[in-house]
This record gives sequence, C-alpha cells and structure tokens, in this order.
Amino acid sequence: IIDSFIESLIWRQTDTIKNNSTDYINKFIIPDEEIFHKFLDIIFLIGSNPEHIFNANFLHNNLINYSLTDRDAWWIPYTQNNYLSNDSIKRLIEWSLSSDDKSFISEDSKILISKLLGWLLASSNRYLRDNATKAIISLLSNEVHLVVELLKNFEDINDSYITERLYADRKSTV
Repeated sequence: IIDSFIESLIWRQTDTIKNNSTDYINKFIIPDEEIFHKFLDIIFLIGSNPEHIFNANFLHNNLINYSLTDRDAWWIPYTQNNYLSNDSIKRLIEWSLSSDDKSFISEDSKILISKLLGWLLASSNRYLRDNATKAIISLLSNEVHLVVELLKNFEDINDSYITERLYADRKSTV
C-alpha cells in the first residue's frame, strides 16, 4: 500500500493530494529508510510542478530546518547512492545540462528545479557537486532575476558548499 501511495504521486491530479498526506508520510514513509528513499526519488520527478504539494518547496522547507550534521548524515548518502545508480537525480542533472529547448518551462518550474539542484550542492562528491553546479548554470543562463530568487531561497542555509556554489552560479549565469 505504501509503495502504491508513493508511485501514485506521479500521476495523481494535484488537487486529489490533501494536506493530511503529510501525516501519512511522517508516520509510514519517513521511518523506513528504503521507503523514504523511494519517496525522495519521486520528489525529484515531480519537484518541478508548482501545483504539487510535494514539489521542491516541500523538500526545501524540510531540509533547511535541519542542522548541517543531522542533514548530512542521511542526505549525503542518499544523493550519492541515487546519483551513482543513475536514478532520478542523475536524470534531472542530465536533462538540465542537455541542449534541449527549455524555453517552454515556466519560471516557477525553473526555480523549483534549481532548488532541487541546489540541494545537491551539499554533496561531498565533487562530480555530483560540479554537475549540479553546471546544471543550474545551464538552466538559469541569462535569467539573472531567477538566480537572485534562488539565492534568496538559500540565504539562511547553514552549508558553505551550497553557498559557495550558488554564488559561483550567480557569476556564471550572467
């Protein structure tokens, strides 16, 4: 049932997912590491949808409240393993880096995608961090106002890796 709930988040109409879903996630999904990782994988797939309750803002608002050490204890291994196994994180980075036309992507979606990528900048894996940096640059190239918005979203971050890379992105996107 739990796997079905997680998988359904991809295709369900956003208005059918209610706030009480968060209670279900807190009770049944987060305590189980394997199931929680599946849920995070789904966030990387639906995270660009401004209408989805579990988009990048959901992840961002949760991650930003952790202390650096508490977040890194579970976030870094998850992102590392996902990236190395060519799952949702790697696909998002590769899509962002691709030369595909992205002019049809709304500014709201670009910010959400950039937030997902921004959290990958915390990685101790230099290749993941470098590719996430390049992906943000590729996605927000020549859109300074979106870079400024992204920086504002991370202004209270307690991770110097993220801060350093976001400011490098700011200089590179102009």
